[in-house]
Amino acid sequence: MANVQVSVSTCDQIQILGSDEKLTLVPNPSIGKVELGGTKANSTIEVSDALGKKVYKTSSSPTRTALDISDLPSGIYYLKFSDDKGSHVLKLLKE
Repeated sequence: MANVQVSVSTCDQIQILGSDEKLTLVPNPSIGKVELGGTKANSTIEVSDALGKKVYKTSSSPTRTALDISDLPSGIYYLKFSDDKGSHVLKLLKE
C-alpha cells in the first residue's frame, strides 16, 4: 500500500480580484483577538454566527482593524467586510 501525505492549511488571506488588495485575518483560528489587515477607514465589519445572526459590528481603521471576539462562544463565524468597492466574506474559527 502506498503512503499518502496530505497537507491542510487555514485560509488567512483573500486576494480581491481585479486589484492588488489583500484582506488578511490573523490568527485564524483564534481564542479571542483577531486582526483584519488590508482594510480602509470607515468600512463596515460584521461578524455573523453559523446561523447568520449578527454578533459583532464595527467600523474599520485604515490598513488594520483589531477585533475582540473573546466574549463569543467557540464555533464558526463569518466576517463580512464591506467598502465602497463591494463586500468580502472570510470564515473565522473561534476556539
